[in-house]
Amino acid sequence: MSQQATGGGNAREGEPDLDLLTYTEAGLRLAEEIAEVRAAVESAVSSPDCDRLRARLADLEAAQQRNARGALDVVRLARFFGHPPESDR
Repeated sequence: MSQQATGGGNAREGEPDLDLLTYTEAGLRLAEEIAEVRAAVESAVSSPDCDRLRARLADLEAAQQRNARGALDVVRLARFFGHPPESDR
């Protein structure tokens, strides 16, 4: 995993990186991680780790698809929380 993907790029020594990411930033980090894991899968074809890496790759690709949908609009947000959207806020 890349240093940036783990939060090591901007965090102070010994402190976790708790910054919120935009959809664009998250998408870029996902793309970087997918490329790294895909390369690892290709080099580990006959390795016992290959199944684990393929599962991780599938999870990352699913996360990338979710991220590509973007922020929840009012209707999708209401559906997510299980109540109808309020008309006049």
